[in-house]
Amino acid sequence: MKELNKAKELQDLHSLASNVNMLIMAYKMNQSNLASAVGVPQATINRLVNGKSMPKVSTIKNIATHYGVSIDALLRANSLTIEHSDGVSESSGLLNRISNLFRAKRADNANS
Repeated sequence: MKELNKAKELQDLHSLASNVNMLIMAYKMNQSNLASAVGVPQATINRLVNGKSMPKVSTIKNIATHYGVSIDALLRANSLTIEHSDGVSESSGLLNRISNLFRAKRADNANS
């Protein structure tokens, strides 16, 4: 049972990180802007978007409120779609794959 809970927590963290990354990019913000908007240190947002730690529930709630989305949507994979004024939309699933490619590239460069 503990293993199931841990797996669910990791899945939620991964989905949350992906969705928050997408929202930051879609709204042309940076981690510092979001941190100020939700009242947490920038390091908290950095750990979140890099999938290193799950923030407090109050922080997740404040992020959801800031972006006008539900907490449930933030925690679900592939649940957000952002419609831009130019008619282009992006989904968290696609952004997640792109983010993973960039992380892998950075890791490869760091190991070189």
